Amino acid sequence: MRLDYRTKEDGGKKKVTIRNATKSDIPTLIENMQRAAGEMTRIKPGVIEEHKRRLDMIIEDNGRKVLCAVAELGGKLVGSLTLERDMDVKNSDHVRHLDMLVIQEQRRIGIGTALMDYAIKWSTDNKYVEKITLEVYSNNQAAIGLCKKFGFEVEGIRKKQFIISPGRYADEFDMGLFIK
Repeated sequence: MRLDYRTKEDGGKKKVTIRNATKSDIPTLIENMQRAAGEMTRIKPGVIEEHKRRLDMIIEDNGRKVLCAVAELGGKLVGSLTLERDMDVKNSDHVRHLDMLVIQEQRRIGIGTALMDYAIKWSTDNKYVEKITLEVYSNNQAAIGLCKKFGFEVEGIRKKQFIISPGRYADEFDMGLFIK
């Protein structure tokens, strides 16, 4: 699946394309993940290699049961999302967990909206998916607003889950959306 959207920038003149990721996208996806993670926290050793393995497996599935999609703007990958099985438990095969990122300099122009729309369309068309879950920091009002715009609801809160800076914490919101 491949869909084109218009950004909020320049009166909607810029086009962002959302498409399923390919294996050749993995190096840029890892680079973007490291940049985004560096904004908030340090990445533990081994996480990068594990993330590469997961991306490779998701992309290998080719969008049948799991999804890795990318956002291209001006020929550059500026965002991505994955929809993976929530747990390795057969009773939760109907649930997909969403992770999404947009690189900092391309935020608030509609790329997150395009990625979320793509994920929900893919999920609606996928016979295996009935629910999408995600987690978001309580201080990330833009992400919370985006999720609520698409109908996600807060299903749980983990108090003081993350240290933002010495003496400052953020809760983690568990959010969910039923597709079918």
